[in-house]
Amino acid sequence: MSADAELWAHSPAPGTNAWHSLGDHLRGTAELARRFAEPFGGGTLAYWLGLLHDCGKASTAWQERLAEVAATGGKVGIDHKTLGTRIAYERGLGRFALCIFGHHGGLLDPATFKNCFRTRLREYSANLTSAEAVLPRLLPELPADLSGAVPERWQQDPLVGEMAMRLCFSALVDADVLDTQAHHQQLPEPRVRPDADFGYLFKLFEKRRADLLSRRPPSPIDSLRQQVYADCLAAAERDRGMFRLHAPTGVGKTLASAGFALRHAARHGMRRVIVAVPFLTITEQNAAVYRELLDEEGAEPVVLEHHSQVDFDDDASGHWARQAAENWDAPFVVTTFVRLFESLYARKPAAMRRVHRLAGSVIVLDEIQALPHHMLVPILDGLRLLVTHFGATVLLSSATQPDFWALRTFQDLTHFDLVSDVSTLTERLRRVSYEWRLDPKPTLADIADEAAEATNRRDPSRTDGVSGAAMVVVNTTANARMVYERWRDRGLAGIAWHLSTRMCPAHRKRVLKTVTERLRAGEPVLLVATQLVEAGVDLDFPIVFRAMAPADSLLQAAGRANREGRIERGRVVVFDAVDGGQPS
Repeated sequence: MSADAELWAHSPAPGTNAWHSLGDHLRGTAELARRFAEPFGGGTLAYWLGLLHDCGKASTAWQERLAEVAATGGKVGIDHKTLGTRIAYERGLGRFALCIFGHHGGLLDPATFKNCFRTRLREYSANLTSAEAVLPRLLPELPADLSGAVPERWQQDPLVGEMAMRLCFSALVDADVLDTQAHHQQLPEPRVRPDADFGYLFKLFEKRRADLLSRRPPSPIDSLRQQVYADCLAAAERDRGMFRLHAPTGVGKTLASAGFALRHAARHGMRRVIVAVPFLTITEQNAAVYRELLDEEGAEPVVLEHHSQVDFDDDASGHWARQAAENWDAPFVVTTFVRLFESLYARKPAAMRRVHRLAGSVIVLDEIQALPHHMLVPILDGLRLLVTHFGATVLLSSATQPDFWALRTFQDLTHFDLVSDVSTLTERLRRVSYEWRLDPKPTLADIADEAAEATNRRDPSRTDGVSGAAMVVVNTTANARMVYERWRDRGLAGIAWHLSTRMCPAHRKRVLKTVTERLRAGEPVLLVATQLVEAGVDLDFPIVFRAMAPADSLLQAAGRANREGRIERGRVVVFDAVDGGQPS
């Protein structure tokens, strides 16, 4: 290869003769990475990582091998990451050089990286020398000292530095993929959505929310819901930080938290809203509501629903959603706790492409009582770092708010409560009475029979003529099956339904739609479910039976009884079945 030969990063796109220039790819990736990292203060650092990430491709051996495999689409199979890693480290980027070394295979812990890096230096020494010889021509702008690109605060605190490295790594790999895709798809530029106009989205949300509420039957607690919503909008004017929405079930936290997030994002020029929930049922339900309020016909969708059971092939906007899900390139993302925190603490590029989107965003965690207890410390620490160092705002929402500030991780972190007088609000929303079936212990059949009897009578205190209905919430899918089979054996299959996470999403949606319509129409309904109905699912039964569980679960189940406050008191029957099961 001659000294002045053109250097390539990728072979031609299918059906073309357009090779991808190495210099263009390095600079294109660098500029994109800078754009992605600027919101959290890492723009300059990410730029140099992008400029160096593939510079090892300049070696004679790599270029010759690319020419050999270009026609077949095969892999080059020669190291191209070690030179950039070494230069980044030697010129002052320190631990952030790991981003370059892992931009294909994933981040490594320091000990493993050191061993792999030393091995690569030995094995590819000739290639490194060959590529380094052309660097002055390839990258004449590369300075001898890059240490000034690393913000000082990232070097002082190891935890801050670790999170910063994850965000920079995410920005790098996302930029690399997008620049490469633009070449192979022959796009005029990488596919990156412009920043959303949250001022416009908030106004659209306000208008459509008002229209939505006007179509719903009036509820005695509508004024309290409006007060909670107004409190959330007022709090949205405050500076970025950590917020809590602690309010009883049924006061419209889904809409109130979204209003806060959109208004807060507009107020502070933030990049996106990310709503994470614990269960798929809530994800599907909330995403449908948000799409109704924010998506516009004929325009690119605003709301991206992303979790393990989304079927991108079964959606009119599936192509857009599939691409947007790769890196959360959407203004409003609805996802699950699992997807959010597995991405944040992942090491593989595919999972981490979306992590840089968390910085400078409003992150709403709904039903936070369901966060996994054994993972609380790393989860809370990650949230703390995003808020205090990387421009994020976090809203913790729940009717049964855990006291995270009793843990050392949050002790020095200030926060603001969106609803100041929770006790008064709770008292005004006292809608149920509790009954207990603990001694003697009933059987599941006894509970199924008692629930069935509720469908045979009307509550004289009701003013809407609703027939009897009851829901039974149990701890295991096996128990749910036992209750449902009892109803079926009694000839009640025509008014009985079952709900659990073992059902596919379409089936869950169909059951919830049917049950909700029957409740609103005043028709008899029996529903047995696992705890998936306890968080954010909009159901309103006059009586709820709940198998013995922790206090927060009992309170969440009670939120499905007399939810709209249309009767004087709903009933919550807590039972400890002799043949009932419990999670470990």
